[in-house]
This record gives sequence, structure tokens and C-alpha cells, in this order.
Amino acid sequence: MKTQKFYFKPAGNVEDSSDESQVEYKLADAVVKTHQNPWDQAHEIKKSTDFDGYIEPDLDDQNPQARRFHETTKIREGLEATPLADDEYDPNWPFPGSVKSPKKMIWHQHDNYSQLRKAWNEVSTSDNVVRVAHFDTGYDPNHPTFPLNIEIHLQKNFVEANNSAEDIESEGWLKMPGHGTGTLSILAGKKIKLEDYDNFDDYIGVHNNIKIVPIRISKSVVLWKNQAFVDALNYIIALYDNPTTRCHVVTMSMGGMPSKAWADVVNRAYEKGIFIVTASGNNFGRLTPSTLVYPARFQRVTAACGVNYDMAPYYKDFKIKNIKTMGGNFGPRKAMKKAVAAFTPNVPWAMIGTQVVSLNGAGTSSATPQIAAAAAIYYQKYFDQLEKMEGWQKVESIRYALYKSANKKLKKGFEDYELYVGNGVLQAWDMLQIKPDILKISKTDPDQVSWPFLKMLTGANLESTGEELESAQDSDLEMYEVEILQLISKSAAIQTLLEEEELDFSGLTEKEKKQLFGIILEMDAASDSLKSFILKNGLS
Repeated sequence: MKTQKFYFKPAGNVEDSSDESQVEYKLADAVVKTHQNPWDQAHEIKKSTDFDGYIEPDLDDQNPQARRFHETTKIREGLEATPLADDEYDPNWPFPGSVKSPKKMIWHQHDNYSQLRKAWNEVSTSDNVVRVAHFDTGYDPNHPTFPLNIEIHLQKNFVEANNSAEDIESEGWLKMPGHGTGTLSILAGKKIKLEDYDNFDDYIGVHNNIKIVPIRISKSVVLWKNQAFVDALNYIIALYDNPTTRCHVVTMSMGGMPSKAWADVVNRAYEKGIFIVTASGNNFGRLTPSTLVYPARFQRVTAACGVNYDMAPYYKDFKIKNIKTMGGNFGPRKAMKKAVAAFTPNVPWAMIGTQVVSLNGAGTSSATPQIAAAAAIYYQKYFDQLEKMEGWQKVESIRYALYKSANKKLKKGFEDYELYVGNGVLQAWDMLQIKPDILKISKTDPDQVSWPFLKMLTGANLESTGEELESAQDSDLEMYEVEILQLISKSAAIQTLLEEEELDFSGLTEKEKKQLFGIILEMDAASDSLKSFILKNGLS
């Protein structure tokens, strides 16, 4: 027996309101049997305590895609990537110059790409203070790119539960030691001279009264918990009402599986006026799930997708030789309405524990801080106008300018830009030319996590058979729905069946529907409770 954490939402929460933006999921400890699946534990608590509501486990592993690929490489010979030298580009992707004669440079800031340098020059004399909360593995205070504008007094650590967000370096392949140091350098790296990189002598990231609040939410990008993101965002929400601690932007180059607790805290941050951008996720040779991860999939969050140096999406068709090649997640199309892309891979990346800025920054992790930087610059330029608006209007004003100005012309062959990059590719200076106008924006509906097909299916079975539904409580069905969504996010087989989730469950044939539930029944990650529910209701 041991104690674990679960999120609880009593039935009839907030005066029976169906508005998910007003619902708060409370985290609490519960004693559980150690051998059970977390969802089985949640169902057991519900039965043993007569709790009349929804329960969600605080999951330990929020990046099953990376873990799945890591496990796959253990049983396949010769598939792990050879580490690149610090000053080498990844030859699998485009970069300045040619393979024989690469032009080593910090290119992503240029006018033909993100326009970030031109944008921050436009606000270089601004006295307006804007804060960006940086959710990641922490920082390296000794790296030469470590920002001068860090708000050390506001830093928090939601891993070791203390007030130091310094990265203590988790070891191991794919754990990405120093991940936060890398993303922080792209976001706000200070001025540095890099003679070998086309005589670069400039800032790596935003500066000039744009302050950074470092938040450590994970030891690595592979293992982290629901709770850390919820606690971190709640902390930023709590800082908001004081102008001297207010964070206007949150950037997180990580992602995971659907959670109602995440939807709750995202909704409250949006209503407060906090712009959130998170990574769309990465896949490996399209063998792991390749659609948007959460919270990037939430419509009140901006999803950061990737685009290459040559303006092609950060994507390759699967070939066995490219199994080791990481690419960016995108889709399904319905989830891309609030997405935008920035440049990756072969962008700068500060390496923890060294004095090095490498040229092989990659993944949608590298795209995310570029978008956060542009949002902060925009807020700085239009500070007075935005501060007078309602919370959600601030977020949507930034997003309107970001999406409207984005470059919608990709490399030939990728004319369907909306599928790959949503609203287009970041153009930070063009974004500044679009003034806030509340007449041009509209409020995004509250984010929810649900899979309504389960209730439809079980209801239909009940009507046709005349039998009593095995689990009639809505909260039980909610729990099964969220677990199914999490299993979809883990399973490349299910995503293939759903045509990368472009098909809704209702678009499957009866045979394919049974096939989907059959896959779930064979998944070790699925709870016995869900499997029993599927079998007793004749869904497989």
C-alpha cells in the first residue's frame, strides 16, 4: 500500500455549471494498491469511498512517445542516432550552405525567417516590462547565454519542491539533460560573440525589459507529472493580479496526454489574460503517435509546430533509414486552428555544463520559445492598449496578430499549409504592424477533454438490448473517455486506424470500431476497469 495523488471533481461542482472554465479539479492524496493501473486505482477509490464524481490519476509519465521510441531502439540494432558535433548541422534537414560547405550561422532570427531581430529592434527603447514564464527542466546559471533579465526572486521548482529552478541535470539517452538551458537560450539568451558562426555578435533571444520567470516542472522531457504543470500554471495565475509580478506569456517546450485538470487550469489562465504557447510534440520516423500533444491541442493554447530552413514542414515520410530521425507533430486538421510554426531544426542550442552554443537545436522544443518571444515583443509594443482589455481579449489580440501576419506560403508541394503549420509561419516584425482591435477578435470556447462516442455507443446498446448499462454514472463514463483519449495519444496503431485522427470514431465502419476496441483490450497500458467495461457492453 502507498499514497498517490489524484484529481477529484465532485458531482454538481460550481452549482451544477456545465462551463468547464468554472470547474476546478482538486488534487488530493489517496491510499492505493501498488500493483494497479492508475485508472484502476481511481475506479477503486470511487467504489470504496462512495465518491460521487470524477477522479483522474496524477500520471507519472507524460511523454509516452519518447519512451516508446527509446524502448524500440533497445531491440533494434543500429537505429540510435550518432551524436552530432557541436558545430555541425543535422544533415537530415536543410540548413544554410551545402552539405560539403555548410555556412555556420545563427540564421533563424533573420528577416527571411522569424524576423525576431528586426522585431526586438523596433521595441528597443520601450520601458514597458513584460514577463515570460519559462516552464522546463530549469537553467544553467553559468552558461554564457544565461539571461541577464531573469527574475530570480520569482523562480519556482515543482519537482524538488523548492525555490531554485536550477537544472541539476538528469542523465540518460532521450532524457535531454539541459533541455531548459537550450530552450531558454532561444527565448532570451544574452548577447554573445560566436566568431565561428559568421561572426555572430548579438543577442540570442529577447531582452530589454522582457523579464524571464524560470519554472522547473520536470527532471527531463520523458518523465514528468500532470501535477507539475497544474501547480506551475496556478502559481503564475496567482502572480497575475500584482503588476510587479505579472507574467504575460507562458512558454513550455514539453507536452503530454489529455487531462481534465490541465483543461481546467488552462481555462483559468486564458480568462486571466495569460498567453500560453506549448510544443506540438515530436515523433520518431512516424512510428510513434504524430498528432498534436496536450496542452498544445487545447484551443485556448497556441500550438508550436516546426518548419525547416527551406520552408518545408518539419516532417518526413517514413522510411526505414529515417527511423532515428525526429520530426514534428501536426494534425488532426480540426486541432490546427490555433497552431503556428517557427523554425527548427539546426537552430542554436545552449549546452548545459559547457560554454558551448551548438548548431543542432531541434524539435518543436526549439520552435516554441521563438513564438513566445514574438508574443512578448508584441505585448511590449502595445502594452497600454492590452492592459486595458479584459483577460481573454489580451490573449486573442496577440493571437490575432500572430496568425494574421504568419507566412502562409510553404515550400512547393506543401500548399495545404493549414494541415502542417496551422495559421502559417511566424513573422515577428509583420506581427507588430497589426494593432490590437477588439472588434476583430472573438472568445475561444472553454477547453474540455471528452470522447462523446462512448456515451453514444453504450446508450445505443442499452436501447437495442434492453439491458441495464454496466456503468450508468456520467462521471464513470467521463473517466473511461479520458483514459481512451490517453490511449489514443499513446498508440500509433489507433492513430493509423483513425487516419492520424482525421477520422472521428463515427466515421469508422462497424468492423473498424470493434478493431479499435480490440487494440485497447490488447494494450498493457489500458486499465482492467476499461477492458471490463468494453467487454460487458459488447463494444469489441
